[in-house]
Amino acid sequence: MNFSREEWYGIYEDAKDYAPVFGVEMIWDEAEKYNTDKKARTEAALSDGEIILGGGHMTVPQLEALLNTLPIEITFVDDNNINRFLTKDQRCSNALRWQLTGKYFLAIHLR
Repeated sequence: MNFSREEWYGIYEDAKDYAPVFGVEMIWDEAEKYNTDKKARTEAALSDGEIILGGGHMTVPQLEALLNTLPIEITFVDDNNINRFLTKDQRCSNALRWQLTGKYFLAIHLR
C-alpha cells in the first residue's frame, strides 16, 4: 500500500511533534504550503458553522440528520462521564433525551 500525497503531507505535519534526529531538521515547502492552505480552508469552513471531519465537512443539522438516520442508537459520553449526545430513538422522547443530556452517565445507568 502506498501513501497518497495528502497522507505524506499529514505525516510531515505530525512529524513536527517529535524531536529532530541527530540534529537534522527538514523543511518541505510543498507540504508546508498544502498544510497552511488546509488550515485556512478549515478555518473558513468553521466560520461558516460547519464541522470538519477527516472525510469532509458538514453543518450541524446535516450531521444530526445523518446520525439519526443510522439504524442504531448512538450515545456519546465524554471523558468526564457526562452524556453529551443521544440520537433520536423511537423508544425515547425528545423530552427524555434532553433530560439525559448533560447528566452524569453512571447516575443514570445505576438505577
